[in-house]
Amino acid sequence: MEAKYFKFMFQNTDDAIYHTGCLWNTYTESFTNFLYISSVEPNINEKVRHDARFSEEIFPLDFLVLSYMNYTYMEHVIELLERRKIYKVVMPYFNTEARNTILHRYGETRTVSKEVEEFWDSPYVYFKRKGVEEVYLVSGNGGNYGGEEVVPGDYFEIYSQQERKTMQEGEKESFPIYKAGYMVYDNWLFYFGAFEKGADSTLVLYHGSVGDNTVLEDCVLNVKNFSGMQDCSSQIHSKNSQCYMACTHKTDYDCLKRHNRKNMKQYINGTLLAGNMNMCDKVDMIYNRYFSVKEKIRFIGVPNGGSYEYWDKRMIGFGNQHYKSYWAVPSNKDTSAETIKEISMSSPYNNFVLLNEGYGLCISGYLKKRSDISLRETF
Repeated sequence: MEAKYFKFMFQNTDDAIYHTGCLWNTYTESFTNFLYISSVEPNINEKVRHDARFSEEIFPLDFLVLSYMNYTYMEHVIELLERRKIYKVVMPYFNTEARNTILHRYGETRTVSKEVEEFWDSPYVYFKRKGVEEVYLVSGNGGNYGGEEVVPGDYFEIYSQQERKTMQEGEKESFPIYKAGYMVYDNWLFYFGAFEKGADSTLVLYHGSVGDNTVLEDCVLNVKNFSGMQDCSSQIHSKNSQCYMACTHKTDYDCLKRHNRKNMKQYINGTLLAGNMNMCDKVDMIYNRYFSVKEKIRFIGVPNGGSYEYWDKRMIGFGNQHYKSYWAVPSNKDTSAETIKEISMSSPYNNFVLLNEGYGLCISGYLKKRSDISLRETF
């Protein structure tokens, strides 16, 4: 049965938003796999321990997004580059001063490895040497996305040579630097925002469907928690296109079918990953950047493990108040009870999801032409 299947996971780790995604378009037999990483602060001074099911995955990544970097996750990125083919990387541009600041933060308590030194000396050169085909080092924001472009491609505005010359003072070589833009894959939008400055630079990412036709196309979402006891993978396998149904007999789940109201023109299936942005008094910046997709947001990655110092309750204004929303937070010692309280008690539609070594969150479903849907597949 032809359809566009998707699966997005907040993996079970407590020291970062580790968000994986897979899109499978059976019309064109094309797959898109991506990974978004945003570590929390302060750095957890232990080696990253990911669920073995995901650590052993070696299938290629169409793009890797490094939203915020600390020493631990520099080491993890180096490991990723050794075992997986990565076609594109998107990350903030840290100039030499910012990179030195980040290394200094952790060099006082840890020995900086040779690999990290090489990577951090010039991330652009390092990625290219490891076979990454396109590297988007991002500083500042390009124009806001207004819903006008659904043609597949990467839309980033490059700084002029003269502008880069000023920005790259102290660098050993010249390389392209971009303003945050967006990508479109199979009618799925990935929309970036660059915020904060220097060593604290971070990338916010929204992703969700574009070009929705709610009359001709149906959409189903399943949302479920998963644990190490379940057979989970971040990839959709063509031999098992029913991934969106695979866990329904093993665990409790939410089935969000026909999740558009009668007079609405779009499906509410968007995800906002807030990076490690300090939201205090800065929510207006996010509203402005993501105004065109604000009402499509259903899943949110809360910055810095829900630390109250990074939280602003105006974030609750994202999404649509009449739909269930899911707020994913890596649970660690800095997770604030006040943040949990403000999200959970603001509305019965807000679902607060703690991520830790034992539990993660999986979103799966499909977009399918209504003429292709049989009675057996309706609920």
